[in-house]
Amino acid sequence: MELARDFGASEVFCDLIGIDATRLSARLLSAAIGKDANLEPPRDHIDGLKALNFGKIVVMGGTHPGHSTDAVAALFAEYIHADLFINATDVDGIYDRDPQKYKDAKRYEKLSVEQLVDMVKSQSLGAGKYKLIDILAAKVIQRSKLKTIFLNGRNIENMKNAIEGKKFIGTVIENG
Repeated sequence: MELARDFGASEVFCDLIGIDATRLSARLLSAAIGKDANLEPPRDHIDGLKALNFGKIVVMGGTHPGHSTDAVAALFAEYIHADLFINATDVDGIYDRDPQKYKDAKRYEKLSVEQLVDMVKSQSLGAGKYKLIDILAAKVIQRSKLKTIFLNGRNIENMKNAIEGKKFIGTVIENG
C-alpha cells in the first residue's frame, strides 16, 4: 500500500489493495482448515451468514474500503451474536508498548473495553496504518458487549485453549 501511496493512489484505492490481500490470506487459511471452512471469503455479512448456516467455519477477509479486517470481524461477530471474538495477532496479547521492539514490555492480562478504546483513539488512521486494532472495531466490541480476547494467532494450541475456555496466554477485554 505504501508503494501505491507513493504513486499517488487515494486511500480508498489503498484500501482496495488491502482488501484483495486479505481475501487471498483468507483463501489460504480456508485451505489450511480444509473442508470445514468456506472456500470463498464472503463479500459481506450476509454471505458470511450463509456460509455459517451451511455449518462452515467462516474465514473472512476485507469487505469494504474504510473497514479494517478487525472491524469486519467485529461487525460480523456482532451481526451473528457471537459468544466470543478472538483477535489473533502476531504477539501474545496487548502490551504497554511494542513487545517486538521492547523486551521489557508488559502484557496486560485484562483490560476494560474503555481502556481499549482509549488506547486506540490516538492511533494513525489510513489503510494498513493501525497496529493494535482500529477504533471502529473497538467501538463495535464496546457497543455489542462482545467478549473479546487478543492472543497470538500463530499459537494454534493456545487459541484452541481460549476457545475451549481453558487457560491461555492473551489479554481479555472486560466488557460490561
